[in-house]
Amino acid sequence: KNFNMGGEHFVGEWVCCGQENTDKLMVAQGIGFMKRKLASTMNFGVGKQTQTIAVDGDKVTVTNSGPAGSTTNVITVNGEEQKVKDPDGKETPMKPTWGDDGAIILSGPDGFVTTRYMDKELMVLQIEMPKLKGVVVKRFFKKK
Repeated sequence: KNFNMGGEHFVGEWVCCGQENTDKLMVAQGIGFMKRKLASTMNFGVGKQTQTIAVDGDKVTVTNSGPAGSTTNVITVNGEEQKVKDPDGKETPMKPTWGDDGAIILSGPDGFVTTRYMDKELMVLQIEMPKLKGVVVKRFFKKK
């Protein structure tokens, strides 16, 4: 589908203001106990993680910054496979597409799906993967 609201609703600087099930995601990704415990003591980046987003047509630039450093991804939302870096800098092949509601959907290997969408004034980053056995991970961001 090529439906596109332009993505302008994502433009700006956002700060993480809440999360659901991030600990379960870290377990599913095989992240060790000590690193998970450290992330937990920092409330999984709530109030610390920021995302700065720029949109130019189908080109979306996301700079993710937090206590562990920053990564920048430039993706073209066209359904073609591209390498996307996670916050630790690990690259994963993902296929970005526009959702009917203006969401950006990244589909990766093994059923891994990340959806970025708006819920009123909040931007939501939702993560789903088979290893989570139905658990949905959400990170909530508000405009800075």
